[in-house]
Amino acid sequence: MFTILKISFRNFLRQKRRNLMIGGSISFGIAIMMLANAFSNGISDNILNKMVIYMTGHVKVQGIENGRIISPIFRDKDRIKSIILESDPNIQSILEDIGSLVRVVGNGKGDYAWITNTNLHPDFKQLYKPLKGSYDLFESIKNPIMLSEKKAETLNISIGDSVNIRTTNVNGQTNTGTFILSIITKNKNMFMDYAIFSKTSTLKTLLGYKNQESGAFKLLLKNPKKAKETADNIHKQLSPGKFGVQAKLGNKNVIVVPIGIIPTQNKLQEFLGINRKDVTITQKHNQLLNVPIMSNSLQTTSSHITFKKIESKTNTDLILKNAVKSAYSNIPKNLIFVPSRLFFKTFQTNYPENRINLTKYFTANNLNTNILKLIDTEWTLTNRTENTISFNKKLKSLMKNKRAQPTLDVSSMYETAKDVIQFEQMFNLVVLSVSIILFFIIMIGVLNSLRMTIQERYREIGTLRAIGLKKIHLQWIFLLEMLILATVSSLIGIVISFGVMKGLSLLKFTTDNALNMILVDNSIYFLPTLSHIIKNLLLVLGFTLITVYFPCRNAAKLSPSEALRR
Repeated sequence: MFTILKISFRNFLRQKRRNLMIGGSISFGIAIMMLANAFSNGISDNILNKMVIYMTGHVKVQGIENGRIISPIFRDKDRIKSIILESDPNIQSILEDIGSLVRVVGNGKGDYAWITNTNLHPDFKQLYKPLKGSYDLFESIKNPIMLSEKKAETLNISIGDSVNIRTTNVNGQTNTGTFILSIITKNKNMFMDYAIFSKTSTLKTLLGYKNQESGAFKLLLKNPKKAKETADNIHKQLSPGKFGVQAKLGNKNVIVVPIGIIPTQNKLQEFLGINRKDVTITQKHNQLLNVPIMSNSLQTTSSHITFKKIESKTNTDLILKNAVKSAYSNIPKNLIFVPSRLFFKTFQTNYPENRINLTKYFTANNLNTNILKLIDTEWTLTNRTENTISFNKKLKSLMKNKRAQPTLDVSSMYETAKDVIQFEQMFNLVVLSVSIILFFIIMIGVLNSLRMTIQERYREIGTLRAIGLKKIHLQWIFLLEMLILATVSSLIGIVISFGVMKGLSLLKFTTDNALNMILVDNSIYFLPTLSHIIKNLLLVLGFTLITVYFPCRNAAKLSPSEALRR
């Protein structure tokens, strides 16, 4: 085998004209593939990892109350965050997403904008380089903002100027704040001209969030291509449970639970042992109005329920009026049923310290678990959607849902940023298609050249066969010779592709249209990866071996005399 390899290498060195012709074609072909892959990867990285993550994240989880989609809120952010982190190993990090539609007033001019927070991640600073001002100034002052050059011109403001921002906070109140312009940027794409950025702590104050509250969560993934799968896993993990709040009624320990939809007469009597006429409901929503339904031992017409808050460690009173007095045989004596609207309005803003998992509590105390069917869950979870159209329909339905019970929604970038993702996929498809066509045109030329080369060497083949070289050995000589040629040519092509990438990246382009998305710092962005280098190399070597195999096999079958005659 060593002898065959030695002969193949010697023949490779002798065939200079052939090497230049065939090797040049192979080098050009793999260089085209490398440029196409690196350009396609650059587009994906720029859109998925530098744009989408600051617009919606790879995956977004938000909490909605009373239909206020414009002001998402998580009341217990640390708990929700821990649940999300445990749901999928693909999650790299979680960013708080605080934002709101605001009215901005500058020097005699006003405009609407979307204000949002930034954590000043290095990638963010790379994407939003200051045209005027600095990040040092942004971090040093109390109420800084950064915005685009176009927005600054619209508001007639410059670095150091004050702007007034007015918005509606998460509690439905109108808030106004004064901010200092500290950075003006030349945005890398037209989509971000509408955005204004500020500190997370500053925006929380403006929008009325408490310490343990947050807006939505933007998730950054290790593999963005699996965003849908990760969103599905988070959705499963956020499946809500039944819960109650431990409190005191006088000296007695009680558990306050939310009750929402009233069932039919038969179910009401079966589950609770009461008659439907004993409760007051609305005909439209079929929900309880009177407060509360209580067990027989806790009957009262007006009661003070006391519970502890997490934040202040102090006691808070909940006053219950017009309690139903009838005896309800099936209700555990220490349970107090409160209509959901009052329950969530009271407890989600006061953060009770002692929360009870009712499923475990009922099982441990051997209670009638049918009662759990009447108790509202801790939150409702929206259904997953497959595309932007169904996602927008879901948002419209959530706006009509005025229930106080929190609603959680999980969405991936393939729903929230579908238009941008489609642009990326379309652009990559065009680049890939063109590069594949060019590659195969080149490789067909290589195939024809290989056939001609082998035909020109029939006398050499006849001589080798005449001195006793076996067919298989002759075949291996040609295969190894072409493999060496393809390997050397491919490596040269890869080096050439890196040089071309470097040269093209030095060119500067100025554009304000959608093509701006494929540029970074006004230059074409290439992102070569080791996996694509290896794949391209194996593709070229494999294609070369396949194309040379059949001519080599046919040539090896020739008898010495027939090969010498040709």
